[in-house]
Amino acid sequence: MLNQQTIEKLHAMKLHGIADAFRAQLETTEASQLGFEERFALLVDQQWLWKENRALARRLRAAHLKERGGGDKRRRRPRIRIGGLGRLRRKLP
Repeated sequence: MLNQQTIEKLHAMKLHGIADAFRAQLETTEASQLGFEERFALLVDQQWLWKENRALARRLRAAHLKERGGGDKRRRRPRIRIGGLGRLRRKLP
């Protein structure tokens, strides 16, 4: 019961990454073999990654990038230099 209250408080403080990591640590037995500092470092790392991923997702949404469909259908032909003229010509298939 105490753990559930802790998770709810973490969510209330908007520490969702730590809450998720804490819940995952409770579900695995491997975390109990780690010391306090190691477990705490894992929680902090998870929060850091959670915030970075959210910020990246927000920036990608704000960029309004267009999806490019059929990427493997369009192939670009490499350009090569021919002779000393310095002109670019396409390589024939």
